[in-house]
Amino acid sequence: MADIKHKISADQVWPESIMIAPYPAGDEKAFDPEAERIIESMIELVHSIRNARAEHKVESNKWIEAHIFAGELAPASCSILRPYKRWRRLNHWSC
Repeated sequence: MADIKHKISADQVWPESIMIAPYPAGDEKAFDPEAERIIESMIELVHSIRNARAEHKVESNKWIEAHIFAGELAPASCSILRPYKRWRRLNHWSC
C-alpha cells in the first residue's frame, strides 16, 4: 500500500468515499488495437480448450494433447499461453 501512496500526487483531491468517486477514465492514447486483437484471440483459444475438455468429459487432472496453429499470432500466443499449458494440463505444446 505504501508504494501506491508514493505514486499518487500530493495535490490529488479525493472524494470522501469510493462509493461517490467518479468512474476512472481510460487514456485513449494507451489503446492498442493489435494488443486487443491478440488478447481476444487468446481468450477465444482458452474458451475453446475448456469447451473441448467439457464436451469430452475430460477430468481436470488429466493431460490432453492440443495442436494450436496460431499463424501470425504464434509469438504472442506462446508467451501469453505458456502458463496455461501446465495449469490446464496440455501435452505436446510447441512454439
